[in-house]
This record gives sequence, C-alpha cells and structure tokens, in this order.
Amino acid sequence: MSGYSISIDPYGVVLVRQTLNGDNHRYTLTPEQDIAGQPEEIRAFCAAHWTPQTRQVYAAYQERIPSSSATTQEVMDRAILTLKDLHASFLQAHAGQPTLQEYATWKLKEDAARAYLDGMPSDAQKTMIEREAAGDDTPPMALAQVILRKAEAFHHLIGIAGGIKRKADAAIARLGPDADNGAALNDILAKARVAFDQATVS
Repeated sequence: MSGYSISIDPYGVVLVRQTLNGDNHRYTLTPEQDIAGQPEEIRAFCAAHWTPQTRQVYAAYQERIPSSSATTQEVMDRAILTLKDLHASFLQAHAGQPTLQEYATWKLKEDAARAYLDGMPSDAQKTMIEREAAGDDTPPMALAQVILRKAEAFHHLIGIAGGIKRKADAAIARLGPDADNGAALNDILAKARVAFDQATVS
C-alpha cells in the first residue's frame, strides 16, 4: 500500500492524505504549484487531472476569491457560494455523475418502484417499470427492488452531504456580519473540503 489517498475538488485543488504509522497527514496542491518534488503517483494524478479545462476552472475560482477591498458581505457571499459548489460536487460524484435529465426521473422511478412492490402501481407507473425491465429482460419486480435500493442509498448520501454543509453554514453564520472573517472563512471551507473528502458512503 502506498499510504496515499488522492482526490480533486471541484476547483482543481488536489487533496492528498498520507497515512504513516496510523497517523494521517493532509495537504493540498494547486495547478499553479511546482510539484516536481512530489511522489510519482501524485505527479501522475495531477498530470491526468490538471487538464486545460481544469486549469481554467481553477483560474476562474481564484478570480472569485475576494480582494482586500471586498466588503465583509461580499466575502461571506462568495464563501457560501463555494460551499454550495462543494456540496453539489460531492452529490454528483457519489451519485455517479447523473445528468439533470436523469436526476429528474429518480423521484418518479422511486415512487413507481414502491407502488409496484406494494402491488398498487398506477397504469403509468406499471408501464414505466415494465418497459424499462423489458430492455434487458430483467423481471419487473427485481428492477423495482434495484431502483428502491438505489433510492435509499441516495437518501443516505443526501443526509451525509446535508450534514456537512449545515455544519459549515452554521459556522459561517456564527462569524457575524461585522467580523474580519477572511481567514476564518477559509478555514471553514478547508474543513468542509476535508469532511467531504473523508465522508464514507456505504
């Protein structure tokens, strides 16, 4: 085992967690840094993920970081926006990167699956389940069970993500509107990134 856990956040920041003798050491790398001294597997990860598009996203993110002349409210608004982006990225990544169109069907499919398993589907729900099941000859009841298991897993995922975001939102709110809070906000966002990175989805 290498002892490294490597991931990347929505802005192109690489999150590295190294485990040595049971202790975790964490640090971040950005596309503007010199990573020549990093281990080979980390350099390879960065090379694969720091595409021109990712570098553009990072650059745009840097432009959103408040300047020294930004008002306190502007600083807090941008921090809240960043937190929303982290929350959305976590859900997208762990839900299999669904499109908006796919996501729009999930609640309908969940309701249809529950009704089908309860033996009380509407005609439309019955047609939905049976036509999808016919696509690969899966028994409709089996498909309904799979849909329901996935729905329950997504509920669990929403709870994890919501809890992390709610904790960070509360920490931001406690700073108050008049606080000199740039460093404190950065610390809150950094902790939220680590929390999303470490979250266990079962």
